[in-house]
Amino acid sequence: MPNPYRISTALACVVMMISIGLGVAVGAPTILLDLPRSGPLGEAVTYAAAHLDLQGYGILALTEPQPAAPDEIVALATMSGAATATQAADGLIQAVREGAGLVYLVASDVTHIEQDARLLAAFGLQLTYAPGRPVERFRLLRHEILEDVRQLKALAVPIRLSGSKPTVLIQQGDEAIAVAATFGQGRIVVLPADLLGTHQPHQQPPVDEVKLLAQAMHWAAGSVMAQKAYASGSRPRPSGGTAEEKLEGKKPHSQPPSPDVQQPNQGQSNHGMIQPPSGTQAPAPSLPTAVHTLSSTVIWDMGGEDDRWPQVSEVVRGVVDAAGLEMREVRVREGREAEPLVTRMPGSPSLLVIGSHRDFSIAEAEAVGAHVRSGGALLAVANATSSRQSRMVSFNRILSEFGLAVRLTRPGGRAQIADLPLTRLVSLRDLPPGISVWGFNDWKLISAAGESAASAQVYQNGRVVVLDGTLLVASDHRVAAETRQLLTNALWWLTGRE
Repeated sequence: MPNPYRISTALACVVMMISIGLGVAVGAPTILLDLPRSGPLGEAVTYAAAHLDLQGYGILALTEPQPAAPDEIVALATMSGAATATQAADGLIQAVREGAGLVYLVASDVTHIEQDARLLAAFGLQLTYAPGRPVERFRLLRHEILEDVRQLKALAVPIRLSGSKPTVLIQQGDEAIAVAATFGQGRIVVLPADLLGTHQPHQQPPVDEVKLLAQAMHWAAGSVMAQKAYASGSRPRPSGGTAEEKLEGKKPHSQPPSPDVQQPNQGQSNHGMIQPPSGTQAPAPSLPTAVHTLSSTVIWDMGGEDDRWPQVSEVVRGVVDAAGLEMREVRVREGREAEPLVTRMPGSPSLLVIGSHRDFSIAEAEAVGAHVRSGGALLAVANATSSRQSRMVSFNRILSEFGLAVRLTRPGGRAQIADLPLTRLVSLRDLPPGISVWGFNDWKLISAAGESAASAQVYQNGRVVVLDGTLLVASDHRVAAETRQLLTNALWWLTGRE
């Protein structure tokens, strides 16, 4: 494939046809998203976008107005009925022929089947609508797009795909329902939209669906999956080559589609292992220092009178006080200031301390995301009971900005502690059940049974730590004391004083 950093003129034409004036001036290759951020597909799309952002891509949603046009476009993800598919099909075809990537989600709605079939036929793919299929388990074949994708919810997918050249990714029965292929100098991945839209907000984040969508976009853009953390300066760019290779003028290597293989995917489980996450930098001694010096004033949004919030808040407040930091508390004032994290967000990089004690709006989530990306830091403390798990859905609006989420179902078990400065002086034998922290690129600080109770992440210019707040007030005083030590370490790391 040609260097994916080169803009595809045809794809730029697609953007101009669909949304003149949209885009962002970016220094990284950009993936265009013409996919919904809400509804059945919303969570998978949101988390996948956050993961790709961590991989070094610029992400541009065509539905969101931006100030300028993008100048480096490597791939587009769209679906049945989307504007790019219905109004710019010829531009899409030409763009892929010239080297761009395309991820296309086929809806099961018969309304768009004929239009989808015409579009995919241009890429040498045959789409057939086959309703009334029985529900059968999916068969995942070996391919880097399916790396570590373990289980997709079984459902009847009413489409089948065929052609002379595609690599089959997923089968249901004897029929292919997801494929990857090359076309001209570019790549295309076709997936059933139904596979990505089965998640319910109160359930575990759609881990496998996120991996499938993100890795499909990554592959379509001409990139090989990053499988380990890299020292500063040698992290792969989205093309698969390192920054040093790019400076030396070497062309990054990318793999063509693998031939059809009939064995199921047999990726090894990472559960219980302490190892670097895929494609991001771990908070280790080699981690670059904080990009910005933070304000000495902490923005505090933690309170509540139920679910032991007074006790949790008291512990966190004590650690903040001991660090010599001042606190500026924000409060929700119904009818006057319902979104304080929008109206009270500081102009300079600061540490935000928030708890899952209230509902957060989408606007607040976006404000927190922008603040961290520009160099701020976030300490997010999760605490809730099953009767108030709706707060976790709201809390996850904020965490989804960074590809993170929490849920109430972490099992207890033997504690595993990552050997990092963040866990210095922390010693635990067992963890009680509690809240789980999930992330596509998080670094698990303390975990049990393969699920994290505290995670850290570097996100663009900022830092994030998410902690199971129930451990701070655990009935086992040893667990509570060691978690407070972890919180102290995290506070120093978040403020760049490690």
